Amino acid sequence: MTRRRVAGLTIVELLISMTIGLLLLGALSQVLVLHSRQFADSEALAELQDHASAAIRFLRRDIALAGHWGMASSATHIDGASTIADANPMGIAVPSRCAPRFTLDLTLAATFTTHADRWQCGGTARGDSPALVLRYASTEATEAHADRVQLWLTPAGGQTTHGEQATPGQRHDLQVMGYYIAPASSLFSEQPVLRRLTLRRRAGQPAYVDEEVAVGVEYWRLRAAIDTNNDGQADSWVESDDTRLAARRSDGAPEFPVAALEVSLIVRAAAPVQRAIESQRFWLGDTEWQAPADNFLRVHVTTTVALKNWRRSG
Repeated sequence: MTRRRVAGLTIVELLISMTIGLLLLGALSQVLVLHSRQFADSEALAELQDHASAAIRFLRRDIALAGHWGMASSATHIDGASTIADANPMGIAVPSRCAPRFTLDLTLAATFTTHADRWQCGGTARGDSPALVLRYASTEATEAHADRVQLWLTPAGGQTTHGEQATPGQRHDLQVMGYYIAPASSLFSEQPVLRRLTLRRRAGQPAYVDEEVAVGVEYWRLRAAIDTNNDGQADSWVESDDTRLAARRSDGAPEFPVAALEVSLIVRAAAPVQRAIESQRFWLGDTEWQAPADNFLRVHVTTTVALKNWRRSG
């Protein structure tokens, strides 16, 4: 019996060819899907690294300058700085948004809290994440301005001012930076964000501006290198909730000065990936943190920054 042929091929040959073609097409589609996922993951990771770099860049600069008081030899010699008994000894005008000690606690150039609510500044902070305040004088001298909190500084010390003229000496703007993590960005829906309260001026008065620094920062841990025996050398790493970080001498200076800070960040992608991600565990300092099983890509970055002026902060 003669076989029927279609366009030079038998039906059997045609079926075999179609089957092979479908198998090849299926294999190619799997390769394309895998390649597409890898490309998307690479883009997401690159974006995470950019967000982490932005956060680290802001933090490194402020940490390095913490405790810089211009010509003054120590913050304990600046009149008007918070004392143990009085948060605002000279009664100068400071932003009402936060407690006065948040602005004027100059002898603690780097201040840690277990939660940003303790600043009494308002805002919404992540409940299980520490907060960090950094204080220093501007690196450049400036003119007197009534809408700024300023420091009049001399080699012997200085005082806090609010627009008053004072000579001799140099006038510098007081810099206060309060970093914390908020669970949701105001600019990018449902993304966590590292925020910063910054002492500036607004409507003719000193004010705190609450700004977003780096979107995607989901969690962080802070450790401090402290000098425990007052020999001028850091000899112990402590977590941000260690009570020694708040201990003071009778003159208000820190009992255990902070010489360096270690900052560990977890940065999360903007959206979950279309695949399962194994449970992720990260070591932040001496603390293990487990990420939720939500299929978000995350990166972990750590930086250590020395406080260049730590011996002068108190």
